Amino acid sequence: MTYMNAASTFAIKLLEPITSAVAQSLFQETLIPLSSLISLPLIIYGSLLFTGSPLGGIEISLGTLLAFMSNIILAARNIAILTEHKRNSGSRLRNWQGGFLYVVSALFALDIAERTGVVPKFTALLVLLLVGSGLFHVMYSYISTHIILKTMTVLNHSILNICKRLLVVILLYAVGRRRASCRNWLGLVMCSVGLVVHVLNKFTKRDDKMEQVSNKRKGLVNTIKYYMIALLLFGSITIAPISYVNRPVIVFNYTLHNPTYLEMKAYDKYSPLLQSSHEIIKEAQRIHYDLFTELLKPYKNVMLFDIALHENKGDSAITMGEMMLLQRLNKTLIYYCDFDRCRDLQDALSIVKDYSPQNLAIVLQGGGNLVGWTANDILREKLLNAFRGFQFFLFPQGIFMFGGENHLKYCENLYRRETNLTMILRDRNTMRLARKHFAGQPKLIMAPDMAFQIGPVRRFIKPFYDILWIRRRDLEKIDDQIPSLPADLQIRIEDWLSWPTTQSNIDMENFYLMAYNGLTFLQRGRVVITDRLHGHILSTLLDIPHVILNNKWNKVSNYHNTWTKGLRNTRVANNGSHAIELARQLLIEYSDVLPDKVPFMTVNDLINSDHPFW
Repeated sequence: MTYMNAASTFAIKLLEPITSAVAQSLFQETLIPLSSLISLPLIIYGSLLFTGSPLGGIEISLGTLLAFMSNIILAARNIAILTEHKRNSGSRLRNWQGGFLYVVSALFALDIAERTGVVPKFTALLVLLLVGSGLFHVMYSYISTHIILKTMTVLNHSILNICKRLLVVILLYAVGRRRASCRNWLGLVMCSVGLVVHVLNKFTKRDDKMEQVSNKRKGLVNTIKYYMIALLLFGSITIAPISYVNRPVIVFNYTLHNPTYLEMKAYDKYSPLLQSSHEIIKEAQRIHYDLFTELLKPYKNVMLFDIALHENKGDSAITMGEMMLLQRLNKTLIYYCDFDRCRDLQDALSIVKDYSPQNLAIVLQGGGNLVGWTANDILREKLLNAFRGFQFFLFPQGIFMFGGENHLKYCENLYRRETNLTMILRDRNTMRLARKHFAGQPKLIMAPDMAFQIGPVRRFIKPFYDILWIRRRDLEKIDDQIPSLPADLQIRIEDWLSWPTTQSNIDMENFYLMAYNGLTFLQRGRVVITDRLHGHILSTLLDIPHVILNNKWNKVSNYHNTWTKGLRNTRVANNGSHAIELARQLLIEYSDVLPDKVPFMTVNDLINSDHPFW
C-alpha cells in the first residue's frame, strides 16, 4: 500500500481465490471442479461490485505487481502448510505457561514503574497495546494455519477470506459513512449466488477424514481466553487516566459516488488536531492526492487557466503547488495562461480542437478571489462559455464579500447553473457561503490550500530581524495603527508586494521564482507576524514560529480554524500590540531551535536613511 491506494489493493486481494485455485491445481495435481469454474467469477465480480473497488482504474506499477505477488505467496504458504499437515498432524504451542507469566509480570512491573515516574506516562498503555496486538495476531495465525486449513482446501480458505472482507464492508455500510448504491447491492446478490453454488457442491463431497480439534487444543483456547481477560483487566487500569480524551474522526474515503463525500464534516476533523507543521502538510497533501485522483481520474490531459504571475507571492505559491500536484498525478499539462493572456483564448481554442471532453479537463487557478475580485469571475464566465461540454475544476478558493450586491447576484447566476463545474472551497466559512449562494448544479467540496503541495521547506538563509511583520497594503488590509515598537527587538514591517522578484522571459520559471522569493522574504525574521493567509501557510512550510492577525474579512482565522488550529508554534493575536507580545513569547519559547540573526545588523543605523521598518 506504499505504492498504490487502498481501494486498488483491496480489489487485487479479491482476486485471491483465482490465484489459489490455479496454484492448488498445479501443485496438488487436482482439477478445478465445474462448480468452482461457475462460482468463482460470480463471487469475485460480485465482491468487486459490492465493495466499489473496480479493477479498471488500476495501472501496471510496482504496487500492482507486489499486490499480485502477495496473492501468489499466500497461496504457496497455504499449500505448504496443508501439505505439512498431511505429513504431521500434531502441532502445539510450546512453553506458553512461562511466556504468559512473564508477560503479565512485566506489564504489572511496567505499570508500577510508570506510577512512580521511572518511565514516561502512557508507556504501560503502549506496551499493553503492542502485547494485545501481538497476541491477537498469534491467535489469528494459529487458528488460520492449524485449525481452518486442516478442515478445508486452499481454495475454500481464500473464499473465506473474501467473506471476511465483505463483512468489513457491510459494517462500513451499516454503521459508517459509506452508502451502498443499487449497483453495490446487486454485487452482493451476485456474490451470494456464487457462494451458494460453491457451498452446495461441498455438501455432496464432504470429506469424512476431517480432523476434530483435540481436547488439549480446546484447553489451550480456554487458557488464551483467560490470558485475554487478564490483559483487559490490566488495560482498564492503565487506560483510565486518559479516558477523557476525545478520539479524532479520521475519514480516508474520497469516492465521489458517496453523497457524504460532499459534506465537510466527513473529512476536516483530523487536520485541526495535528500539532506539527510536518503532520499538517502531510495531511493536506493526502487530502489533495486522494481528492484529485478521483476527480481527474478520467482525464489524461489538463488545461490550467488564470495562473498567478504577479508579486503576490502567495498566489505564486498556489500555482507552484498546483503544478506539483498535476505532476504527481501523472497528468499532461497541454496549456496554461495567466490572467492577462487568458483574456485572449485563440491559442487555447486552437489547441482544444485536438482533444475531447473524455480526455481533457479544464482546471482553474485557486486562491482567494471568488466574488471579491470581479475581474476573475468575469474571466471564469468567459472560459465556461468558451469550453462548453468540458468538465471544469476550480482549485481550492476562498470567498470574500467585496464585489458588492450586484456582483454577488452575478456570481450566483453564473455558478449555480453550471452542471460541469466542481468548486473546491478552502475553509468552512467559504463552504457555508458557497452553499448559501451557489447551491444548485455545481459540486461543492472542501479541501486545503494548494500551496501545501510544495511540502516542507528547510530554512536556507539566516534571519536578519527578530520579527518579520508581513503587513498588507492592499484593499484587504485592516485599518489599525502600527503600535510603538520595543527598543530591544529588531522588527521589520513590510508587505511582500514591495519585494520584487528577478524575472526571466519564461512564465513557467517566473511563478516558481516568485514563490521561492516569498519563502526567502519570510526567512528574514526569526519569527513572523502576518495578516496574509499565505504568510501563515508558507511559514508553516518553513516551520517558522509565527503570529497570525486577521485581515478585514477574517480570511486568515477562517482557514486557521478549519485546518491548522492545532499548530503548536502558531499564535493568534487580537491586534498589533498583542501580536508583538506573542512574537516575543515565541522568541523565548523557541530560542533553542531558532537560528541566530546575521551579525552587525545595527551598525550604521543612524547613518542609513532607510528606517528598518515602515
